[in-house]
Amino acid sequence: MHRQCIRDSLRCVVTRGNEISLISMNGNICEKRRIAYVGLPRTGSRYTWCLLRRHGFVTVRADQVHTHAIPKYTDGWTYLVSCRNPYQRVVSMYTISKNVWKKDWKDFEQFVKKDPFPGIYDSTKHLQSIKWIHFESIVKDLGDLCFIEPHPFVESRSSKNWKEYYTPELEEIIYNRYKNDFIHCGYNRENF
Repeated sequence: MHRQCIRDSLRCVVTRGNEISLISMNGNICEKRRIAYVGLPRTGSRYTWCLLRRHGFVTVRADQVHTHAIPKYTDGWTYLVSCRNPYQRVVSMYTISKNVWKKDWKDFEQFVKKDPFPGIYDSTKHLQSIKWIHFESIVKDLGDLCFIEPHPFVESRSSKNWKEYYTPELEEIIYNRYKNDFIHCGYNRENF
């Protein structure tokens, strides 16, 4: 019965006749069922958002995937939050900054030591009622929300081989920097 309830909550349609105008809403939301999606960079958010849009989620900007300003809804709102193993997320952020944004990093070590970015916990600690969508089990987590057969999710080579980037020193820096992400999102510390 609980699965059916979650499934029904994701099949909602927001029409222009609602009491709250779509223009005044922020975030990627299903207002009728009080569900907000928080997609943070390098967490599989584009894949997840593509699926959520088919199930009644809307946003003010059609091109908005990442949630840059996370609204704080009350009165029974649930937040679906994309998360990712912090070690893997840092490697992903490094590869996109180097290969796509053309940042001139000497190597991964320089990136880790010079370019910290906000953690998942730091961006969402003010929220209540979070359902995590883990990058590593994205199809299962979305399936648990009763999405019928999500398309397979394909990881990049660097995403699969993220351990190759780490030394014990860099592992310790990342663990200490994103310790709250490990704790709150349910990830374990790795030994290198």
